[in-house]
Formats: sequence, C-alpha cells, structure tokens
Amino acid sequence: MAKIYALTVALCLFVFSGVCAAAENWHFVDASGFTGYYVDVGTITFEDEQRVNAKVAVIKASVNRMYVYTMHFDREAATYQTLYSEIRAYDTKEVLTVNRTAEPPHPYGLASPMGAIVSYIYEYSKK
Repeated sequence: MAKIYALTVALCLFVFSGVCAAAENWHFVDASGFTGYYVDVGTITFEDEQRVNAKVAVIKASVNRMYVYTMHFDREAATYQTLYSEIRAYDTKEVLTVNRTAEPPHPYGLASPMGAIVSYIYEYSKK
C-alpha cells in the first residue's frame, strides 16, 4: 500500500511540475552587465496595435533575485507601466514579496532594456 501511495504522489508531482514549468515561457531579450531581461511570451496580449501587456523578468543572479513584473507597454507613447510585481529568490523561485499596486507610466528610450523588450515582443508576434 505504501508503494502505491508513493507512486501516486510521485506521479502527481511529475504531472504538476510539468504544468508549472509550462506556465512560464521565458525568452531572453537583453542583458546589461550581470542583469538579464526576459519576457514570458505566453503572456503577451495585445490591446491594439500600439498597446500590449506581458510578464517581464529582470534576473540578478549575483544577488539571487528574480524580479517579475506584469507590464503594460504603449509603443506610440513610448511608456511602460508596472501593474503587478513580485520579488522571487532566483534559485528556488520562492516568492518573497508582492506588490499589487499599479505604478504610473514611465517613459522608455529605444536603446533601454524596456525598449528592447517592446521591440522583442513585436518581432516575436510577427512569427
């Protein structure tokens, strides 16, 4: 009986770990020094041709942190807005803090990491 229980638990962990892994599809976009910028392409949603939402991650492995943001981008106005954010431990993905307060829009330059993310989103969506 214990073997059946252990097998069932192992099977559930295997199945659910696959679901969790598939839930985020991070694509590398850019790096600046030891900081990497990623977009979860599975979360890209267009409001129209100029406005798009997506999850973005900023990874600072040197301090074991992964900053995950739900972002709103307005390509015409060249702005980004953080709608939701989390700070995770990079190695375990444990959520350390959550901020559900939307920030006001901020401008970005085309050569900035946010500009690179917007460019990547639009190029990726053409595929």
